[in-house]
Amino acid sequence: MSKEQERKGFPIPILGVSEATLFGKRQGIRAAGMAGDYIKMAEAQGEPTSSARFTSLRAVVYDACARHGELPALQKILDEAALPWSTRMKLYMAYKAALAYSDANVYTFLDIYISPPYNKRTRAVLAYWRQLRPALLAVWMKDKGFIPPTLADVRRCFIKLFPECRGIWPKGDVTRDKVHRTTIVRMGLPLAKDKIGRPSKVKTSR
Repeated sequence: MSKEQERKGFPIPILGVSEATLFGKRQGIRAAGMAGDYIKMAEAQGEPTSSARFTSLRAVVYDACARHGELPALQKILDEAALPWSTRMKLYMAYKAALAYSDANVYTFLDIYISPPYNKRTRAVLAYWRQLRPALLAVWMKDKGFIPPTLADVRRCFIKLFPECRGIWPKGDVTRDKVHRTTIVRMGLPLAKDKIGRPSKVKTSR
């Protein structure tokens, strides 16, 4: 991560998506997660819950989930909205941030299309980037030939995004490095080679 990139900081607001949207095992759960995200994003943007727009949004979301039998899933997602993210979720957010640093094309794309002021196009791209699941991100990276981040890059972004969780990934903790590397790899996400999280070579005498 260059000093110039460090000064510029993150190009986009990366946070704001439910775990159900990204990691739901069923398509219905992921759809309910997306629906719940729209409600939560409207609340986060200061939309009054008593407004006609917010009431209409909730009605559409609840009706759609009810018709597909996912109303219980939606209610659970909304009830859990205030709970802290899992480590897996935080690692994925940090990975996406690190990707913006590791490949200049990704950084430029995000900086141009997802930076304020927002119009309909940038809001659509922002929603897609936020709701992009790990499997789809891996396919996108492979298709475009993007340079994956190293585990060290992900760790730096993890601490930058979640400084209160520094203890989850202490610098120099080889065991934690290996655990988090495994979690990222199990998401199907590539990592560039580095020395972090790899077993040290043991010299044997002949």
